[in-house]
Amino acid sequence: MVPDLLAWKLICPDSSPEAFIFPNREGGVRDPNNYRKRVLGKLREKLNLPKLTFQVIRRTFATFSQTKGTVKDTQGVLRQVRSATTVDVYMQVLPEGCQANDRLDAQRTLQWPARTVTNQEAEIAIRRCAHKREHN
Repeated sequence: MVPDLLAWKLICPDSSPEAFIFPNREGGVRDPNNYRKRVLGKLREKLNLPKLTFQVIRRTFATFSQTKGTVKDTQGVLRQVRSATTVDVYMQVLPEGCQANDRLDAQRTLQWPARTVTNQEAEIAIRRCAHKREHN
């Protein structure tokens, strides 16, 4: 990486210590909202979505990953320290899964046929389904 930065410094319009390595066109700070507006905004309109942010993308990924792997798999991809954060914040209950009332139903709700659901995961799924029923 050092050789690349040295090469960049040679052709960079402003190589002073105060300059940004990857400036915007005017030499200032890049605006992270620019990408959201240019790319995610166009995609949101094309898909006719009310909202599209990185948070929405993360939650969508976490929710649909319930059918593809374990909570630990999803937690690793999202780079989260606690699996409870993955389950409680990012994973949404799939509508067809809101019938859970025991351990077997919780396993079907989480759609993890390749392994046995732990008691803690089953309890979380049951609580989430009950919460969803109360608020619908």
